[in-house]
Amino acid sequence: HAEQVEGEHEQGGVIQQSEIGSSRPCTVPPPPSPVPRVHPEAPDEMALAEFCERWKLNEDAVAKLHTLNPVMQQRVLAEWDAPSYMTKVDGRFILFCVQIAKEVQAQQRSWHDDAPPLVSAAADVDDPVLAEFVETWLLNERSVQKLQSLTPEVQQQVMAEFSPPAHLSDVNDRLINFCVRVERSHAEQVEGDQQEVGARGAFAPQSRASAPDSRWSQYNSGAHWPSTVPPPPKRARIEDLDAPDEMALAE
Repeated sequence: HAEQVEGEHEQGGVIQQSEIGSSRPCTVPPPPSPVPRVHPEAPDEMALAEFCERWKLNEDAVAKLHTLNPVMQQRVLAEWDAPSYMTKVDGRFILFCVQIAKEVQAQQRSWHDDAPPLVSAAADVDDPVLAEFVETWLLNERSVQKLQSLTPEVQQQVMAEFSPPAHLSDVNDRLINFCVRVERSHAEQVEGDQQEVGARGAFAPQSRASAPDSRWSQYNSGAHWPSTVPPPPKRARIEDLDAPDEMALAE
């Protein structure tokens, strides 16, 4: 563009310069590259076990830590602290995990403002444990309905073992697929146990009391009697007996 303008000025017999004394092309700087959001590395099982052992956490606190996603776990391990005079920190630790989960969820929502909003359906759940699970993973109504349709054993297994990748902001589809796999595996296990119990019952010895003896079934009706056993005597009817005479009655 500058060469074209300079050529036009030379053709007109006048060479004009810019106010700063020279003609320079107008260049637009490229836009800054977006800074990628890097999630912290997820702690491994050994790091979690050492953390729980160092703080002497009970089963409830350990279970709460394992319900968090890796990003939340990393923040808990990095930021958790308790006063030295506290001998039992389990209740305080569980509240701290809940606070970290809410902060991470709010941060993830702010990262995805352009995406459709993720509305939690925990308000419609009566079970507090299930409601907390729904709130932690920001599940929608479809995922909640799938969880509520499971048996208690399968539901507990799903909540204990579900662990999606940290980069996922919407885990509803992954949770539903995980529920289907756990439900199918549990049904196959129950069916196998029933077949094993049925196979054991087929070879069980039959009780003598429950097995009637066919040799005596024909005698129950009284139609046949064994030759070695005499039939019962016939009872005499009253009308067949001789009535006593008057002398016998007087004596």
